[in-house]
Amino acid sequence: FHNPDQIKVDTNLLSPTYTERFADRGFFIEFSSHVFSYPPSYTDTASVLRWQDIDSQYTAMRNDFEAFATTVGSFHFSKRVPDSTWSPVFKNLFYLYFDNYENINEVVNGM
Repeated sequence: FHNPDQIKVDTNLLSPTYTERFADRGFFIEFSSHVFSYPPSYTDTASVLRWQDIDSQYTAMRNDFEAFATTVGSFHFSKRVPDSTWSPVFKNLFYLYFDNYENINEVVNGM
């Protein structure tokens, strides 16, 4: 998690998630290989992708992300560093964004 300013803490004393932290962005995820199937135009731009854009050859990964979506709701991956950049280190690095604030522990443990 990279930006503590994006974190909200549950301060409701009666809440079952009292003092737990929530965020809707700021998660990094790095894939060990090129897992997304996307148009060539995406390789030189910042891409926004869904788990459904994962190549069909990665069946287990697609199933895991589908189950994750069932647990936490809608999310997307944002490729912030284009493939054509000077460094291949970031080629498979994505930000993970959620439509709603999610419990950070559940996100981390669910991955």
